[in-house]
Amino acid sequence: MCGITTARERQSCIVQFIERSKDTGCLPTVTASVPFLKGLCLVVQRNGKICLQDVVNRAPVCFLMPPTTHLLATPCSPIFALNNKQQTLFVQGDSDPIGSPNGTCQCDLFVFHFTEPDIIRPYVVSLSESPKQPETMSFAALEKACDLYLHQRALSMA
Repeated sequence: MCGITTARERQSCIVQFIERSKDTGCLPTVTASVPFLKGLCLVVQRNGKICLQDVVNRAPVCFLMPPTTHLLATPCSPIFALNNKQQTLFVQGDSDPIGSPNGTCQCDLFVFHFTEPDIIRPYVVSLSESPKQPETMSFAALEKACDLYLHQRALSMA
């Protein structure tokens, strides 16, 4: 995954965010900037792992994991939303069908608050310092995306 930055009267600069892993499960499916966390990006991997990665040294700062009874829903096209005001990440997860008594999946919404963990505090940007960016997904859009996902899943089970 690469990014290109440019500025007035300067040469463009190409920076590689993520090096290609030999393990195909570790390949990123989504990389998104997090406006309220300075120098970090959100990376969702094909194997369902979610991490916050430092864009300068390319090292993971922390991994965000649902409970062991759940998996990330559709890791290749995850349903998630970042809320700049509350500094939270919303992610849709499914219960693990292997661990459930009747083998069915249940969809849940997980919330990660970034103002709480001590490891994240050095990166948190206050609302006044945060760059004004348009919201990429509202709660209504997230609800619609979840409804569409659940509808398609129900149709595939029939």
